[in-house]
Amino acid sequence: MPNVARPLLAIRLIGPTDTVQVQQRYLTAYLDKLFGGQATVRSSTHSARRTGEIRVYVTVTRKETHGSTENDGTTLGDRPGR
Repeated sequence: MPNVARPLLAIRLIGPTDTVQVQQRYLTAYLDKLFGGQATVRSSTHSARRTGEIRVYVTVTRKETHGSTENDGTTLGDRPGR
């Protein structure tokens, strides 16, 4: 199984479709600007239990670098003693 770096940030939104979609657009744009080219912002949308509501997951992860990545997201060259 490949090492998967822990997300820098994970957000879950649940609520009325219109409200959550507006917040999703705002958050992804804000996080893209905040992290710049240093991270990847992804979101996924799913149905919620209640009619008229959705679940949205927004995650921010470090961009992949050339080299092995440790579980904490640092590359081997970034760690002291390596």
